[in-house]
Amino acid sequence: MPLPTTTDAMLIAKTGGLEVIEKRTIPFPKPPPGSIVIKVEYLGINFIDVYYRKGVYATEEFPAVLGKEAAGTIIALPTDEAVLNDETYKKNGFKV
Repeated sequence: MPLPTTTDAMLIAKTGGLEVIEKRTIPFPKPPPGSIVIKVEYLGINFIDVYYRKGVYATEEFPAVLGKEAAGTIIALPTDEAVLNDETYKKNGFKV
């Protein structure tokens, strides 16, 4: 399954109130070789996101994508041989 070229994201381009939260289509990030890719079906905006939005915690850059907690379906497995051959990884039995 090819990965998408874009994705929808809830993000902030500056700090502020609820009015700074935007839904935007952004480029799909290239996953690092040791990562799994999850098609997000449910996303949680929690207190850490509120702190970033309000400027209580600094973000590394703007726009900053919100939603550090998610649930969904694994659509791609790691491509890094070190990860694929790791015994702990093999015990989890991930399959796409």
